Amino acid sequence: SYNQPIGKGVMALALVMVSIDNLENRNTQGDLIGTFSSSDIALNISYGVELSSKFSFGSSFKIIQEKIDTYNANAFALDAGIVYKPKDKLTFGAVIQNVGTDITFINEANQLPTLFKIGAGYMTMKNRLVLSLDVNNPIDNQPYISAGAEYSLSLKKNMDASIRAGYRTGLTVADISYGVGLRYEKFFLDLAMVPY
Repeated sequence: SYNQPIGKGVMALALVMVSIDNLENRNTQGDLIGTFSSSDIALNISYGVELSSKFSFGSSFKIIQEKIDTYNANAFALDAGIVYKPKDKLTFGAVIQNVGTDITFINEANQLPTLFKIGAGYMTMKNRLVLSLDVNNPIDNQPYISAGAEYSLSLKKNMDASIRAGYRTGLTVADISYGVGLRYEKFFLDLAMVPY
């Protein structure tokens, strides 16, 4: 990802990719006939602006490509959110994600997984530790709750490292995620292991 101040706000570009290899490919009789891969790629173009000392607004335009085996599909989507900060260490937010076009595989259109969420965050330990809690309401599934923590360390001037962990209700296989992040000046690198 990359960000750049523009006017009173900040513009950002981010490329997000999720890929799974060696999935079993079976015919209609259930026989294994090989393997295939699946991937999701999204290019995000975002802009955020501080409306006042307590309110901020941001939005992202997304170009999405999905691939399953030899089939490709594309879509466009919009995210938008608002943040309210009543105190220096306390933040509330609301966002709607993936409002956009259907994504179509082999003439079958599917609606993007639109999601509405509200949440809160609190900073402590001299702002090194951030705690968060979200209530999520997807249009195609049951509501669920997410909680997370991020601890940041300053490695040297203009460079920080972060350790993250999260928990989500409603998953049947794994409900804990974790990751690390590295920031150098305006550049960010984030890696995560997330239940799929």
